Amino acid sequence: MKLYLLIFLSVLLVPLVQGKDPVRVVIVTRDSCIVHQAYERFERNYGPGLLKLSISDTGPGARVIRQANVIFPYYVGPKFYERVAADVRTAAAGGAVVLPEPRGNADRYWKLPIDEAVRRKAASYWKFGGPDNLTSFLTFVYRVGGGEKKLRVSPPAALPVAGIYHPDSATPFLSLRQYLDWYRKQSLVPENSPLVGILIYSTQYKFHDLAHVNALIRGLEKRGIGAVTVFGWPLNSLRNLLEVDGKCPLRLLFAFNLGFTRDADVEVLKSYGLHVINLFTSRHSAAVWRNSTRGVDPDRLPMVVGSPERAGATEPILVATRERVPGTGAVRTIPVRERVEMAIQRAQRWLTLQDKPNREKRRSEERRVGKECRSRWSPDH
Repeated sequence: MKLYLLIFLSVLLVPLVQGKDPVRVVIVTRDSCIVHQAYERFERNYGPGLLKLSISDTGPGARVIRQANVIFPYYVGPKFYERVAADVRTAAAGGAVVLPEPRGNADRYWKLPIDEAVRRKAASYWKFGGPDNLTSFLTFVYRVGGGEKKLRVSPPAALPVAGIYHPDSATPFLSLRQYLDWYRKQSLVPENSPLVGILIYSTQYKFHDLAHVNALIRGLEKRGIGAVTVFGWPLNSLRNLLEVDGKCPLRLLFAFNLGFTRDADVEVLKSYGLHVINLFTSRHSAAVWRNSTRGVDPDRLPMVVGSPERAGATEPILVATRERVPGTGAVRTIPVRERVEMAIQRAQRWLTLQDKPNREKRRSEERRVGKECRSRWSPDH
């Protein structure tokens, strides 16, 4: 945090770009749904007309880029950098502040001088996420983009990068014991209900892209199954969120975050001995996904199927698609209801199977491709 404070103080001394309101800001990111929430807060705090935002996951047209005062790509692929290189150079020649995070592709394709202190400060707001930090980020880019008003810029607030999330709690929980004490008091499920874990990346939490996760939580609770949603990575750093007194009380895991499996993650899952169901989302809209004959794009198979399978996860189920927010350039993850229901039904069957005596279980082998599943002990019998 001291490093961020030093960067923050040094940035305040950087001469601002001279311009007029509104400051034109281009933000290119897949994590865009929270930016509009931050923009609404910014306008409530400071009034309308100070910023003109362009937010998208692929980047705007050439004219918008050339007229920008600030350009902020956040974890965008190299194709974007290559495609807009000439337009970004034109904008920079006119005084635009370019703040790529990370900067590797910008150095390769744009070859522009970049103020590293300013770039790191901008990125620090996104490191922790949350609407407050993103509102401060917009205040920051307004200042460095040449805004006329002398707005106070707050430094980034450090937020947890790992914890337990529930939609009914305003803050995350930092231990499983703490969460379960709170959860039992909510009476959302009967006492002694089985607990199912949901593993998600911290990016889903910090950018509030959680509609599909909330659907899964509510669906489980509706069926009398408790939900423990853990955000963070890697898995071996999350034991305090998965254990109480050295023991894991969970009966089964849904996992969204096994796309970058490491040996240590495999060992953690082995130590718990839990069945893990692999869940993932499409990068396409529901309309595109439903009309596809493949279900999953070939270039994503290693990450959404291969890597989780190496960790021991089975039954890959797509449960959400990416949809554009009407009237904006933002994209958010939306649950596919019947697929969420499918995942919950599979979990119910596995829980039922666990409670059966071994003599009543029938052995089967299944292997299905694409949108279906793979398992050894089949919960359908």
